[in-house]
Amino acid sequence: MMQEAPKCYSHKGPQIGFVLAQFTDGANKKNDVILHVIASFTFIYGDADGKQNNATRIVEYNHLHQNNSPWKLYCNECEAAKKPTPELVELEGRRRYFDDEDELMKVYAARQTTTLFQMLLYPDTTIRIICLNVMINFPNGAYKELAEEMDQYGLELRIHDKLSSSAATAINLNEDEQIPFLLRAEMGEGLGTLLSRGKELKEKVAALYFVSNPYILYAGQAISRTVHGISNLNDPVINYKNSKPSSHPDYKMVPIGLVRQEERYKWEFHLHMCVLMASLLRLPNCINPNDYTALTHPLCINRQSNSTYVNEKSWGIIHGFLMKKFLVDVYLGPKTSNQ
Repeated sequence: MMQEAPKCYSHKGPQIGFVLAQFTDGANKKNDVILHVIASFTFIYGDADGKQNNATRIVEYNHLHQNNSPWKLYCNECEAAKKPTPELVELEGRRRYFDDEDELMKVYAARQTTTLFQMLLYPDTTIRIICLNVMINFPNGAYKELAEEMDQYGLELRIHDKLSSSAATAINLNEDEQIPFLLRAEMGEGLGTLLSRGKELKEKVAALYFVSNPYILYAGQAISRTVHGISNLNDPVINYKNSKPSSHPDYKMVPIGLVRQEERYKWEFHLHMCVLMASLLRLPNCINPNDYTALTHPLCINRQSNSTYVNEKSWGIIHGFLMKKFLVDVYLGPKTSNQ
């Protein structure tokens, strides 16, 4: 039997590649406009120019020129506000090609999360970031990529100090540094009971809660007790429940309080950031540690969050909640020279 002769690159046929690019608005001198874009495309091995042209064409068609694309929506907003016409500029050196989609998503999530961290620092920064990516993917499993991206921008997240429970309780936060709970959950109270108590209030309410065990941490909001139904296979909590190792104990749902129903996604975002940072900083279970004997750090299983809920007070609220609930004073900002 004769072996089949391998074909040269130009005759192997189209291959699938992945591209990650970053764009800005060259006409906006007041803000730093950021748009991260990913796409898949076909190319022929060995044809470098064709690879670049194919990637560019797909990126432009799918993510820049469609009427509902983030870039088009931004252009429409600028036009309505009578601002200068946006100038689409791709940032040199920020385009990367990948053969593996998982590797693409790791770097994509790392870049998006770094942008989100930068947004949290305003107004303590010289320029405000306008992020055109609404949903930000979290870098679960991409910690190395996140560290590399943050290094590139001279940014760091670290524990400044650990707090005792008494020290955390003694901290007096300003009103604008706290989530405005209408009711706080009582020790051991269930989600349904808390929502039932909320019916006594004169407005529609939603509960903020954590799903927690020594291995996972999830932040969410609910307007009824029927959350994380077993039929929702896209639910991270259900996915974990169906695939968790037998050594992992069952998780518990721990409600923390009620907020106005129309504001539930805004405050859920702030809890998302607390859960993400607790995971990145490898903090122990601070939600219900007395329910378990295992000593480990739970990983965030929230997959993404909405960047439109970032405002000038967000970091103060997140920082305050991390001190009060997670017992850490966290530093997020420019990397210091002694680190």
